[in-house]
Amino acid sequence: MKKVVLSFYLLFFFIVTFSWADSFIKVNDVLGRGLVLSHPARRVISLVPGITEILFAIGAGDRTVGITEFCDYPEETISVEKVGGFSGVSISVEKIISLKPDIVFVSGDMHYRIVSLLDQTGITSFACEPRNMEDIFSCIQTIGVLTDCEDGASETIAQMQKKLDDAKTLSADKKRVSVFWEIWDNPLMTSGSGTFISEAINLAGGKNIFDDVRSSWPEVNVEQVILRNPEWIMSGSSHGIDQVSKRPLWSGIDAVRNNRIGSINDDMIMRPGPRLADAVLEMAELFYGDADQR
Repeated sequence: MKKVVLSFYLLFFFIVTFSWADSFIKVNDVLGRGLVLSHPARRVISLVPGITEILFAIGAGDRTVGITEFCDYPEETISVEKVGGFSGVSISVEKIISLKPDIVFVSGDMHYRIVSLLDQTGITSFACEPRNMEDIFSCIQTIGVLTDCEDGASETIAQMQKKLDDAKTLSADKKRVSVFWEIWDNPLMTSGSGTFISEAINLAGGKNIFDDVRSSWPEVNVEQVILRNPEWIMSGSSHGIDQVSKRPLWSGIDAVRNNRIGSINDDMIMRPGPRLADAVLEMAELFYGDADQR
């Protein structure tokens, strides 16, 4: 009888143990680390503006207890505790510890120092570093799992995909327009291949005239721009390119002759978050929204 009772308790123990283990959240981050949470994160800190936007978009804003000074969207971020700037040296680990987070979202490229310090304090961190739109979707899904906001993550991705589809519809059956994206004018810098800007131009139905350059942010000269003769000249809104038409030698470029010069909000197109889809749609509307572009 005792053996039967003992066997029963052992069986019960194993069932409970394995059920409990199965309830753990297990994910891998961009640094190749396997992370385990015993429950969805209830207190979250984000050190990346794009991730902060994801958290609020999927419904995890009320779980976000700490962000950086550069996490300024949406408006609700104003009231969230700040733990420093974006770079690792400007972030206060002491402040992070005091906020008692279940998880800290970090940049895989920028926050090696912070990851190491958090490991030493026993605080779980998750590194994201999306390189393209598909990576962003994957990051959104994983953050949804970690914060128990999977439905919100799925809805956010669906909304983004709808905007991408709308952009594709606008450019369907139309000739791709050539685009020069100006990062800076002195020296003259642009966006090469492998950047969010270049991908956004492509998704909007355009073609980055310097997408054959492997460097992300190459310096170019005016002669190269003239030779490639873009149909559109674009820039981030903070740079401002209103005076392009007054520059010597630029008057012969198709974009200048046809007054096809535009800008997109910098944060929308530079941050790997939900608003990148808005930037794509906005560009498609610029490129193909006019009657004479149809």
